[in-house]
Amino acid sequence: MKLKIFILSFSFIILSNSINAQSDLHIPREIQSAYEKQTRSKDGKPGEKYWQNEVNYKIDVTVTPSTRLIDGKEVIEFTNNSPDDLSEVVIRLYYDVFKKGNPRDEKVNEKDIGEGTIIKSIIVDGVKYELSDRKQIRRYGTNMSILLAEPLKTGKKITLQFEWQQKVPLTLVRTGAIDETSFFIGYWYPQVAVYDDIFGWDKIDYTLTTEFYNNLSNFDVNITAPDNFLVWATGTLQNSADILPTSIHKKYIKAQSSKDVISIVTSEELKNLKLKSGTWNYKAKEVTDFAFAMSDHYL
Repeated sequence: MKLKIFILSFSFIILSNSINAQSDLHIPREIQSAYEKQTRSKDGKPGEKYWQNEVNYKIDVTVTPSTRLIDGKEVIEFTNNSPDDLSEVVIRLYYDVFKKGNPRDEKVNEKDIGEGTIIKSIIVDGVKYELSDRKQIRRYGTNMSILLAEPLKTGKKITLQFEWQQKVPLTLVRTGAIDETSFFIGYWYPQVAVYDDIFGWDKIDYTLTTEFYNNLSNFDVNITAPDNFLVWATGTLQNSADILPTSIHKKYIKAQSSKDVISIVTSEELKNLKLKSGTWNYKAKEVTDFAFAMSDHYL
């Protein structure tokens, strides 16, 4: 009997030590801080004081197939929902992975290596920033820091305007030119990086194999292509009646409620396709990114 009691007591001690050992597993300092601030919880759910920043994008972009040039203008409304006053806003310029001298984890087409993203202008709350002034703009890797004249207070908004140019890359890694007139275009616009309660600004470079950590954002995007190109994109097409010929538009409307497969554009229609307009307006709400594709022969 004494032996049984001893074995049971010994087993209980081992089990207790095992439980204590599990509870004493190392927790990174940043995560411990988030628990203390109640922005995160140990069960993985958002804490009582969890927050996310808000980003709204209004973008006008034109793609010229003959040159693969992407010319864009955008207005970003960024709301600082964090408890911190922000002295900078970090912008991701993914196409800078092709900038000469920048690190890459994969081989790329040599024709893609060059200047990277060409920023033509930056306006912050109506004030034009000097691109060469390191007291205002700093670029490093695939990130760009906009140093604010006055910190962005918690709960306040800031408006950022960009005009830029880059190319649809020939290197096919998640984006690029499939052929001379078929493009899948991702990672193509100046994007506000994530500022969170763990590390602050996410400044990890994009090196072609890096995964992404993005804000939930709202997009209103006008995509202009030649008027014989079909365009697919994130979100919902807003101006189908202004773009599609009447016969095709009728099928587009029917397809939205049909239980049968509807061929909106047939092979024959594609051969001599002539749209009413080449500007497609797509909107998307609370998505992490925006991509689009276009072609004059892909059905």
